[in-house]
Amino acid sequence: MTNANLSTKLPSLSRKACAEGAVLIKNDNKVLPIKKGEKVSLFGRTAYEYIKSGTGSGGRVNTPYNTDIINTLLKEKDIELNAEITEVYNNFLEENPFENGKGWATEPWHQ
Repeated sequence: MTNANLSTKLPSLSRKACAEGAVLIKNDNKVLPIKKGEKVSLFGRTAYEYIKSGTGSGGRVNTPYNTDIINTLLKEKDIELNAEITEVYNNFLEENPFENGKGWATEPWHQ
């Protein structure tokens, strides 16, 4: 394919790739949006322990405030968390505290 040919096909190829890549969740059972009072399970350390960082965009970011997914769900959306999963993560976080890491970004390398 020549450069001229590529430049005419690239916009449509980019649109196609973007459209195909944008589907993250299939909402077959109409579970989204999460409704007030529903129970959800959150997985992953950063759902329970918010890490704000830049990793090349300024290291640990200094913000006047932040919100995390738990507080947003509990306070703003009135969503119930699965207590069993939450307890597992809280125990894990207690036994494996956040490590700031070293260097200019001072963030953990295991994010």
